[in-house]
Amino acid sequence: MTSLLRQIVAGPRSRHPEAGLDLCYMTDQIIITSGPSSMYPQYAYRTPLDQLVKFLDYKHGKEWGIWEFRAEGTGYPDSEVYNRVWHYPFPDHHPPPFGLVPKIMAEMRHWLRDENGKERKGRVVVMHCKAGKGRSGMMACSYLISECGWTVSEALVRFTERRIRPGFGQGVSIASQLRWVGYVNRWKCSGKLYIERQIEVIEVYVWGLREGVKVQVEGFVEEGKAIKLFHTFTKHERILADGAVIFKPSTRVILPSSDINIHFKRQNKALHRWTMGTAHVWFNAYFEGNGPDDNGVFEINWDRMDGIKGLSYKGVRALDRLVVVWESV
Repeated sequence: MTSLLRQIVAGPRSRHPEAGLDLCYMTDQIIITSGPSSMYPQYAYRTPLDQLVKFLDYKHGKEWGIWEFRAEGTGYPDSEVYNRVWHYPFPDHHPPPFGLVPKIMAEMRHWLRDENGKERKGRVVVMHCKAGKGRSGMMACSYLISECGWTVSEALVRFTERRIRPGFGQGVSIASQLRWVGYVNRWKCSGKLYIERQIEVIEVYVWGLREGVKVQVEGFVEEGKAIKLFHTFTKHERILADGAVIFKPSTRVILPSSDINIHFKRQNKALHRWTMGTAHVWFNAYFEGNGPDDNGVFEINWDRMDGIKGLSYKGVRALDRLVVVWESV
């Protein structure tokens, strides 16, 4: 264990209950908070925006700015935070389009550092989503990895230690969001090269597919604000070969970016009741194709897929193993 990691594990928690706020300092320059609100009834159970602004003004003067990631809306007008807010919304329980990551990291870096790369004294970034956990934690860890030289383990441990109460699990816990943190590390190690492309899904192989399971291909639209269903495979698009069900679309399935989500839904009537299961997995073809390759293969087992609304629970098992074959357009 590195000395930094020992410090992270042993370090103190950084909440501010005396201010009535649910926020923590990941570092001297990075603050995480749950989504604030200035409207009722949310004001009663979420971080009160006026108290958050008062706290930030007192601690940091004019040297604070907000980066928010809520596709469901912030819950407050920009004017109530002096218009010092940067919006990069994407859906809860999901990673963002990877193409947003370099933009977000660059904006944060320019806010926190001068033209010589030195930290601006007293300046902070405040990040929030809804709970200040998955989306915010993923972005905070991404900044520490890509701009501060932290390892993936150091960043994830720091976020969990500072943001999550003991015994309540890991901070960034959704499998696809953790995959994105790994992509950020690969992006940094490659010299921050990323090429966005349209991707065509050629074939989908599924082993152990249960009866009644729908297989769907999804991707981001509206700059990541929404997830669109691009294709649902039909019975006429499936064949059996070597123990796998092979889905080959009858028309081309082309996604607008390198971000691909394969979604499985199951609904069967058993013992006079409906039993349901759902799982999905996001991957980015640029990284799974080892850089600028024109094609690639992504594979994963059921146990490593995302569950229902950010949980590990996926309901009734739908499959054993998935392989996706893709090409860039």
